[in-house]
Amino acid sequence: MATEHTPTATVAVDRFGYLTTGNLLIDRQAKRLINTLVEEKFRNEVDAWAAADTGRLRTRLAIRFEIARELETLCAALGPWALVDSSELFPADEFWEP
Repeated sequence: MATEHTPTATVAVDRFGYLTTGNLLIDRQAKRLINTLVEEKFRNEVDAWAAADTGRLRTRLAIRFEIARELETLCAALGPWALVDSSELFPADEFWEP
């Protein structure tokens, strides 16, 4: 049950295609994640586009908005859990081996 102390996960996509949460630290982390995902997906799409030699190549901006909208939907589904740091739930030392 939500209480007055429960953080709410109000997540939106801004006009530049990045997530905004009202928390500067989370916004910066989300921006880094989105940029990493965009570069990876863009490289894959360039390779596929070059191999096919047909169609239009999507821009990084279009890919960024797609990724940001997907993350926005995920955060909306998670509700207040969207703002929980994963290290609080899954300490790296206990669950993952290097």
